[in-house]
Amino acid sequence: GNDPDDHSGVLRFVRIWYGGALASLDNEINGLTMAGVGAGTLVEFVEVGFSLDDGVELFGGTVSMKHISVLFVGDDAFDADHGYQGRGQFLFAMVGKTGDTALEADSKTAGDLDAQPRSHPQFFSFTFISGGEAGRGGVLMLLREGLGGAFGGGALIECTGRCISVSDCGAAKLSQRSLQASAPRASYEPLARGTDGYLYLAPEIVISNNVTDPAASLSADADCFEEPVPPPFQYIRTYGEPLLRSLNRSCLDYTCLSAGFDPLPSPEGPLCTSPRTQLPLDPFFEPTACVGAFSSPSDDWLSGWSWLYITYTSPATPPPPVLLPPPSLSPATDAASISDTWRLVVAVSLSIAVTLVLAFSVCLALRFLSRRAVRKASRHSPIKQVQLVATIPVRAIGVPANSQLLPHWPAREPSARTAWSVVSS
Repeated sequence: GNDPDDHSGVLRFVRIWYGGALASLDNEINGLTMAGVGAGTLVEFVEVGFSLDDGVELFGGTVSMKHISVLFVGDDAFDADHGYQGRGQFLFAMVGKTGDTALEADSKTAGDLDAQPRSHPQFFSFTFISGGEAGRGGVLMLLREGLGGAFGGGALIECTGRCISVSDCGAAKLSQRSLQASAPRASYEPLARGTDGYLYLAPEIVISNNVTDPAASLSADADCFEEPVPPPFQYIRTYGEPLLRSLNRSCLDYTCLSAGFDPLPSPEGPLCTSPRTQLPLDPFFEPTACVGAFSSPSDDWLSGWSWLYITYTSPATPPPPVLLPPPSLSPATDAASISDTWRLVVAVSLSIAVTLVLAFSVCLALRFLSRRAVRKASRHSPIKQVQLVATIPVRAIGVPANSQLLPHWPAREPSARTAWSVVSS
């Protein structure tokens, strides 16, 4: 709508698994689509897994989000376009074998690279894991077609092709200088809008791959840079070091992830020892101790609800209860058990019958005696109440030890007391 601060509700601790559909050619339904959603909407702790198309699609709007997990979808984990100007922090994505990119973002509308409002996402603290050698080998972050925005504090893990590609920038100029120097101060106020004609990539983004040529890891069109002569890309490269607590590089897909897979950062690894990225001057963004989607080695916000936690890092759950058949008995034992059972049933039935007859007889006798006592007493003194106490014997019932039909219970005392009150007017 026309209100950038519109409140569309709350989406919190939500799992969206196995969604998405192909409605028609080039018209797919994504796992979570937010179109024109306002900044007043709360979106946090959401996981999209195994969606047919994109995981999270952002068509315009200003909605911001935190603690988002996207796992093994068919296309892009995150896709932002049509003038989206929201914020995101603590974003986690695994591309797997069949996924395309972890993030695809663009701004072109009707062929115009500088159409307004320009897409200007601000994403910080993200971990994007590619499909490795078994994946499709695409770009992990595809930024193109007039996109503005700011990206920092990210970890791009196991890129096999280019990790970041920037192309068709239009008037939005790419910069890796200090964040505040890339644009006027007003552009970093919460929900800043306007032309936002810049694209900032923090030089502290950590890239883990076995490619030594920076140009092979990051690429951009020459006319995207602010400088007449494009400067070399700046980033933190690492390979072979323990980025995560547990990661088997040989397979990064859900079909073969190693047991105990743990995406939290290793305390001694580059994610927690490299320089921190400067955050925008916006209270939405929280300071962190480590690079990536997890603010520290103990910030396990996937714990207890994510598919990854349930499948790989949760403690073993006990098996479901199994209904066992009764033990196999010999014919003699079986016959004895049946005989004991019938004796038990007969004993219980007789005991109940005798108890009921005795109780009924006692009730009649007490009623007759009480009436006589009341009539006799009323002729001599104004007695208002007569209380009679009766004792009714109750036979203790034993249970055969080998009975399989009824539970065991302790024998009861052989008597019980019951009281009646008779009131005379």
